[in-house]
Amino acid sequence: MVSSSGSGSAVVVGSGVVRDPAVPEAASGYCLGNKAKQSSKYMVVANTPLATKVGCDVLKAGGSAIDAAVAVQALLDLV
Repeated sequence: MVSSSGSGSAVVVGSGVVRDPAVPEAASGYCLGNKAKQSSKYMVVANTPLATKVGCDVLKAGGSAIDAAVAVQALLDLV
């Protein structure tokens, strides 16, 4: 199977070259022993601290969870 890379050139899936869609994502950095978090007010979780801040800012300003989720996803799309 052949896929297009960002530069427009063809990449063979499974070839192991840069931008090969079959290559797994990098490790997340997950560590064992973390404790679950709880909140009585609100909580926003994202893989980028700036996206988390944007979601929290939306909730602090009176937005709904949907508003915060849309704002977080919009920022993640940019980052």
